[in-house]
Amino acid sequence: MTSATKRITTDHPNLGIQQPEADHFDGKVEFLTSGKSFSGAAEFSSIARSNKRGLFIGEETAGGYYGNTSGSKLTLILPNSKIRVNIPVTKYVMAVKKSKYSDRGIIPDYPIVPSINDYIQHKDVQMEFALKLMKNRVNKVKVQ
Repeated sequence: MTSATKRITTDHPNLGIQQPEADHFDGKVEFLTSGKSFSGAAEFSSIARSNKRGLFIGEETAGGYYGNTSGSKLTLILPNSKIRVNIPVTKYVMAVKKSKYSDRGIIPDYPIVPSINDYIQHKDVQMEFALKLMKNRVNKVKVQ
């Protein structure tokens, strides 16, 4: 395949609009993301954000909102240092609505960044925030 060759897969059974099962969850979801959210996690987050399925808590995802370049790769060995460089050659494009950030991952609704002390103490501040947010939402529903 030359560098000018373009492959587009359109005949896979998972492509196209997927319909939800009859018994599905329609409520809002809290998504916890971090800089370790990439690949499939970032793609899932892109679809969830595009479809307004819930709130994002944590850090910007490492994977891009519109897709990524990964999969098959070419390996280049630099002549002097002999360092191997892998260059992905497959472009994945997500079927998502336009975002105001064209070159970013998913920006959380509630940015929660753990401190070094949180990591040392094994404290999950993003999960704690999400649980508090859900509890407050449930309490508001009970009051009304």
